[in-house]
Amino acid sequence: MKNQKTVPYFTRKLLIEVSRLGLEWDYNRQLSERIAEVPDLKYPVEFSFVHRHRHGQQSEPHVRSVISLEPVQGDWVIADVPTEFFDKLPRMTPKAMKQAKARVRRSKSRVALAG
Repeated sequence: MKNQKTVPYFTRKLLIEVSRLGLEWDYNRQLSERIAEVPDLKYPVEFSFVHRHRHGQQSEPHVRSVISLEPVQGDWVIADVPTEFFDKLPRMTPKAMKQAKARVRRSKSRVALAG
């Protein structure tokens, strides 16, 4: 059987960890502590790329991730995380991602989460 492409995702616990470690990592895009208000669901990474700047200066490569919080409304957050952290994120199939997005939409959780 051919391997399906998989999509990385964050759990509520991982989002809280990114928020907590953001000050230590000191990247441009950090999450607010209010991220803890989201329901305990799977939040897929919609887009990511390697980023090499911190506060306008060259830095070690890290990953900038666009994380979907409520796809129908277009709610998302952006978080910069170390490459090692991103590489260890759990992954799901595209079918599971569609199901996760549906659960996020049904949760109706809407809070201001950007840092």
